[in-house]
Amino acid sequence: MVYEIEQTSDIQQHAMRWRMEDGSALDDEEWHANVGRLLDQWRPEHRPDFHSGLSVRVDDGVERTVLAAGPHFALERWRAGTPAPLVRELTTAHVLSNAGAAVTVETNGWSGRLDRARSLLLPAALGRVRVHGPADVLFGYLPDLERDVRAPLLAAGHGAAAVAALGEGAGGGDGARGTEGGGPADGC
Repeated sequence: MVYEIEQTSDIQQHAMRWRMEDGSALDDEEWHANVGRLLDQWRPEHRPDFHSGLSVRVDDGVERTVLAAGPHFALERWRAGTPAPLVRELTTAHVLSNAGAAVTVETNGWSGRLDRARSLLLPAALGRVRVHGPADVLFGYLPDLERDVRAPLLAAGHGAAAVAALGEGAGGGDGARGTEGGGPADGC
């Protein structure tokens, strides 16, 4: 299974020789300009090596693994090996994706089945979601890096360097949510 989250944007840049909107051909000047803009944004400096994330035990039988984190996006994998519900507080909107067997999702009086490789958008106004396990799910969201990522991982005994390897901005600095330009590629 391949998992990708993209941020919507008013800017379209690509290296193809056609327009994505309608498939019509680009002239050489427009195509070269597109490639030039892509190269202007390219950052070839070292990227963190791949790792399987940093885990924190949440509850008996529930494990939270932060896979990637940055100022604009965090991705976590939550696993519950028992039928007891996995409970997640929603302080921002979350994308809940199921990576395992079908689960039951419950929030604010609503309950429904979420099959493997399916996703739900959960607004922050719901306040809390329960996923009845056994479960293997992904949560994507806009983090407060200090509260949601750094503090819990450091408290669980993970070193500062390991936390920093999760993505740009995860290692320290301003704990507020990112508000400047950029998107998921900047943080994860």
